[in-house]
Amino acid sequence: VGDGAVGLGIGIAQGATTAGIGMGRGATACGLGIARACVVVPAAIFGLAGPNRASDSLWRADAAIAGAHDKSSTAMASANARACEKMTSARNRAGESMIGAISSLLSTAQQEGLYLRILFGADTAAVMLAAKSLITDFGGPLGSLPKLQVFRAVKAWSALQHASQASTVEASTGERPGLGDEARLPQDSERWMRFACAAFGGYRAGKLLDDKEAEAREKQRARQEAVMKRQHTQESALSSFAEAVAAEGAVALQTRQERRQAAKVEKQERQAVRASEKAERKATKAAEKAAWREEKTQKKLLAKRGSEIQDEDRALRAEVEAAMEVLGDPCMEGAEKPLDADLVVSCLADAFDGRSDFGLDHFYEAEAGFGSEMQQDGDKSSSSSSSDASSPSVCVIDKMARNEAKRVEKEAKRVEREEMNAARAKEKEALRAIQGQERQALAAAKARRRKALMDAKAQGREAFREALLECQSMGGLGKQALACAGIDPEGIDVLFFAEGRTPEPGEPHVPGQLVAVDHEKGCVVVAMRGSSCLRDALLDLDCKPLPVTLGSQQGLAHGGMLQAATKLSEPLAVVVEEALGRLPEGSRRVLVVGHSLGAGVAALLTALWHEGGGRLSATEVRCLALACPQVLDANLSLAQSEHTTSLVVGDDCVPCLSLASCFDLRDALVSLADPASRGLDSSFEAARVLEAAQAGDDASLAEKYRTIRQLVGSAPDRLFPAGRIIKHHMGETPRYANHSVVDEMVVHIDMVAGHMPRRYLASVQEIEAAGRCSEPLWSDSSTALSSGLALATSALPSFSMEDIAAAVAATAAENSKL
Repeated sequence: VGDGAVGLGIGIAQGATTAGIGMGRGATACGLGIARACVVVPAAIFGLAGPNRASDSLWRADAAIAGAHDKSSTAMASANARACEKMTSARNRAGESMIGAISSLLSTAQQEGLYLRILFGADTAAVMLAAKSLITDFGGPLGSLPKLQVFRAVKAWSALQHASQASTVEASTGERPGLGDEARLPQDSERWMRFACAAFGGYRAGKLLDDKEAEAREKQRARQEAVMKRQHTQESALSSFAEAVAAEGAVALQTRQERRQAAKVEKQERQAVRASEKAERKATKAAEKAAWREEKTQKKLLAKRGSEIQDEDRALRAEVEAAMEVLGDPCMEGAEKPLDADLVVSCLADAFDGRSDFGLDHFYEAEAGFGSEMQQDGDKSSSSSSSDASSPSVCVIDKMARNEAKRVEKEAKRVEREEMNAARAKEKEALRAIQGQERQALAAAKARRRKALMDAKAQGREAFREALLECQSMGGLGKQALACAGIDPEGIDVLFFAEGRTPEPGEPHVPGQLVAVDHEKGCVVVAMRGSSCLRDALLDLDCKPLPVTLGSQQGLAHGGMLQAATKLSEPLAVVVEEALGRLPEGSRRVLVVGHSLGAGVAALLTALWHEGGGRLSATEVRCLALACPQVLDANLSLAQSEHTTSLVVGDDCVPCLSLASCFDLRDALVSLADPASRGLDSSFEAARVLEAAQAGDDASLAEKYRTIRQLVGSAPDRLFPAGRIIKHHMGETPRYANHSVVDEMVVHIDMVAGHMPRRYLASVQEIEAAGRCSEPLWSDSSTALSSGLALATSALPSFSMEDIAAAVAATAAENSKL
């Protein structure tokens, strides 16, 4: 590609250079042609007149222009040739450099696994190369055979296996070979199976259990819970604020009522004082009015009496005047004035009253003593007699007194009005102050309410954000996975949940893990995830057995799973120790559960924790391995029966899958595809076997199976599922099984589908419905699990412990010879 790109670029440059020079030559020729035309035409015109100097000069100019055109064309052609030569040389050098680079890259690419190391890293590349080597070794003998022939061999081997199983069942009591007594699963096995599914994560757990909407439903539920938490937080904050405001309002209302009550009492007191003063003034006025009326009445009486006296005086005066007329000249001798009629009347009256000492002489003396005033008094007698009853001075004084009283009363009313107005103004000012305080308090209350509402909303948003973060946290994702797996997360604390991560350079890959505290069951659950990604598949393929020492026994274990369990042992032990602190004091129970790859790692992890001397040495650790792969050799597998139970359902191929069983299967297929290579006759050809199967010749098929099995069933380093094995076929009773049940990979149409978690869940539910999930899980129950090994071996009547030990010893001796 690089060489082609360089050639293309230089070719384009050459073309561009040639085109440019060609365009330059054309432009030069065009310009010089125009110039020559401009010279030749005048020269020809001037030459018509005969030879002259102007015509000659023009023709010489034309010759010069033609010479310039030739020289420019030659120069441009030479430049084009030199440029093309240099570009060709550059292209040749670039091509040589490209060839050298290609040679260097090709030599580098000859290194095996270069691209794998670049893409996946050195450790993963090493595992992939090892897996490639295993697959190459496995498929080498089959690679030269036609695919159709291999496919027929697979079908023929399946027919031989099923014919052998059918003949064995018919020959015995009707039960499947290798099975012993009826078995019971540990208590709450369905719950532990769902824990194993939860380790896959919410999305995968829902799909594995045929509930594809589980994750979306749980996410929606988690969001609804977050919204409800936000609403609850807001309502709680607003409720607290409302209670505080209600308390403040009650105090303010009480203070306001007390203030208003005090103002009311004060107003009532002022009203009472004003009423009392008003009553006093009214009483005083009434008394004054009564006195005035009495005085007026007296005055009227006096006026009446005066009038009567005046009338009597006038009558007496008339009589006196009449008498004096009778007496004659009223003037006495030597007198200076006449007698006063009034005096005369008075004298007469005194005389009439018996006053005899006042005689006539005294009368005249008194009359004479008055002198000249008698006449004046006589003139005024008529006017004075008419005004005695209503003297002007008395009337004026009376009027002045009344006016003064009115003035005083008016002044008192004015003072009272001013006092009332001042009191009312004071009340209004106090009311305005109270109203101002209330308005300020109302504004402050509104501000507090707005602030409280904003704070409540902020708290709600914070609670919503925390709830969402909690959903995305390790514990939230773990609880979501549990819910997707069908377990109510209430009462379960998820301490650690990791669906898987990319290992660091030099570290082995480990499957996902879930560590939770199940308060309802009083134990810590460690769930291991099964195969769900490429790295998990590579871990499965890293199946070369490695030596291991468990307790005092030495043996072999699945290489990849052993490395993963060893890496997880200490970190998970720290988390489990923390989780045990959340259980009631004295309760130290740990259940390790897993499916497929997770079951194998769980079994090995349990075995490592049971070695003693670690963090969990005083802890009761149990393991439930569902679809456990072949992870330990025969001796170590039986040694785990005390604390590990492996469940195999139907025709699941994974519990029968190991490097040895794969090579056995390969050799069997080669024997059927090419019998002559194994020293077998033509009756063992796949086509002949399929014909016998169609004919129903199970006896001959069983004999052929035994013959081939003797040839191919000797691969070394055989491994088995850990602990005691329980085999269950749907619709049948679960039974304890020996290693022969899982020592061979049975080819069946259901061998892959039977491995799915949903199939194991259905199996466990069927067993639980039959009441056979009753095996006590912990040693302090009524039946101790310490009898697990005895149960496993006693359930095999045709295989005693001595027989198993002898078989193991013979296998070891044969392996050592090989």
